[in-house]
Amino acid sequence: MLEEFCSANSEQSSSVLSSNVDVNRMYIAQYNQYSLFHSMSKLLDLSLVWFKQHSSTNDSNSNNNNNNNKTTAASSDTQDDSNGVKPPNNWDIFRDGCKTIMSILLILTNDCETHCDRLTSDDRFFSNLFRLLVTIQQSSLTNEEKFDAVALTLNLLINLVKNTKDVYKHLMEDNMPGGSTTKIYEYLADIFCEQESLAAKAESQEENDWMMEDGEGDLDERLGIKNPKNSNENEANFNLALRKAAGHMENTFVAAFSGIILAVVLLRDRATYASQIRALMPQKKFDTMAFILKKFFLFMHLSHAFTPSGVKTLEELIAMVLSLCD
Repeated sequence: MLEEFCSANSEQSSSVLSSNVDVNRMYIAQYNQYSLFHSMSKLLDLSLVWFKQHSSTNDSNSNNNNNNNKTTAASSDTQDDSNGVKPPNNWDIFRDGCKTIMSILLILTNDCETHCDRLTSDDRFFSNLFRLLVTIQQSSLTNEEKFDAVALTLNLLINLVKNTKDVYKHLMEDNMPGGSTTKIYEYLADIFCEQESLAAKAESQEENDWMMEDGEGDLDERLGIKNPKNSNENEANFNLALRKAAGHMENTFVAAFSGIILAVVLLRDRATYASQIRALMPQKKFDTMAFILKKFFLFMHLSHAFTPSGVKTLEELIAMVLSLCD
C-alpha cells in the first residue's frame, strides 16, 4: 500500500512538471468557471451524507438481524458472488470514491495558488475535508485500508495551507465541524502524536539504535546536521533503518503529513502559534516533529517521490522546526 502510494505520488509529481500537462491541468480546473471544483465539492458532500445515512440504516438493520438470526446474518455478510469474489461493502465504496476525489484535487492544486484559493473559498468543502478524516479514522477499516484516503486528504490540506495566505489561521482559530469544541490544529496534533506513537511501537529497537549512539548530543547532531564528520555515517544508518521499516511506514507518513501542516503554520507565524502547538507535542517539545519530518524526508528521497519544490519546502520546514527545539 505504501509502495503504491509513493509510486503514484512520484508519477503524478513528474507529470505535473511537464509543461503540456500543466497547461491541461489549468484548463481542466478553470473550465466553465471551475465547474469541476464545484462538482468535486458537491460529490464529497453527498458522499458524506449518503454514508452517514446508509451506515445508520445498516446498523439498525444489522441489530435486528442479529436479534432474529445471528447465524443467517453472519452467513450473508460473507457471501461471495458467482465468481467467488466478495462484493464491495459500503466502506469500500465510500473510501474508494473519496480517494478518487482527493487524487484529482491533489493534482489540480499542486504548486498552484490560484486553484488553492478557489477551492478554499468553498467553506463547506474545507470543513468536509475534516469530516472525511474523522469518518475514515473512526471506521472499522484496518490502518492499511485507511492509509490512502487519509494520506491523500492530508496531502491536499498541505497544498491548501502552503499555497494560500490565510488558511493557516482557520486551522488555528476554527473548531472541528459537527459542533466540536476541539480546534482544528488540536485535532491535527492528536493525529501526529497518535501516529508517531504507533510508528515507534512498530519499529524494532535495532532500527532505532542509531538514535541512541550519542544520547548526550542534541537532535541536530544525531541527525548529522551540525557534525559533518558523522553525517555520512548517520545517513547510512538512517537509510538502513528506513529500508527495514518500509513495511510499516504508513504511521510515519500520516504523522509526517499532519506535522507538515502544523509546521507550515509555524513557518507563517511562529511567534503567535509556537507555544500553542508546542504544548500539544510529545514532552511539550518539537524534537519529535523534527525527527519525523527528517525521517520522512529521507524516506521520500529513497523513493524518488519528491518534486524540486517539495524538497525545498521540506528542507525549509525542517530547519525551522529544528530552530524551535530546546
